[in-house]
Amino acid sequence: MDQVEINKQAKLSEHFKLGELTKTKHVTADGNIPSHEVIENLKRLCWWLEELRYSYNTLYCLQPGEDYETSENVEGIVVNSGYRSPAVNKLAGGVPTSNHVTGCAVDIRCVGKEQMIRYASILLDIADRNRIGDESASCVPDSKPN
Repeated sequence: MDQVEINKQAKLSEHFKLGELTKTKHVTADGNIPSHEVIENLKRLCWWLEELRYSYNTLYCLQPGEDYETSENVEGIVVNSGYRSPAVNKLAGGVPTSNHVTGCAVDIRCVGKEQMIRYASILLDIADRNRIGDESASCVPDSKPN
């Protein structure tokens, strides 16, 4: 039987690739390959990451007048863990009901408590601005806000 692989270079959004959201140090028979449904969830999750990336850089990294698209001061978001197959999730110590299994969770690197608090504040503002709460069945809205 041939080993199935994913296209790790496939773009989920402007700045995030499938390989980044499926990387793992755990080797499993399933290869940590997400279903099409999970990939759609990962794309919606990347909407949040793009919003966080833009807002954080606009608020804290760019100098007045600097352009987000061309500035060398723009910081990326570093993903520590995204999608986990049930086998990978078990090896990682995750609970069976973890949102990582459905592609609706991501762990990101924070440099200190201050950055963690700023990230949390930005994400709460995004949720409030878009009226996203527990009643939402998916990870994020289907389209980017204006």
